[in-house]
Amino acid sequence: MEFTKYKIPKKEFEKILLLINKERLLVIPKVSLLGFIEGYQIFDIEMMTKEVTLITAFGTEQLPKGIEPKDLFYALCKSTQNKELSSLIDKPKFNIKEEFEDYDY
Repeated sequence: MEFTKYKIPKKEFEKILLLINKERLLVIPKVSLLGFIEGYQIFDIEMMTKEVTLITAFGTEQLPKGIEPKDLFYALCKSTQNKELSSLIDKPKFNIKEEFEDYDY
């Protein structure tokens, strides 16, 4: 998966964050072959069937100024909501490492 060079405006990014929480969407880091977080994928989970559908993704290079990748990781991936949602899915690609530093940086 490749990401565009488009920088997401801060106001639009805030809308994305609100939608993630409101719609109970699962956020998983997109990791490169070398182990770096290169972006985030946002999934919807059909609660009855546990089917997972990719809705959108964004790269770390697209983040608005002032958004730190480490802070974003903890706010999105390690949130209570995200932990609950990821526990519903029993697939290795949805496993999230415990610490930001566990990824190669």
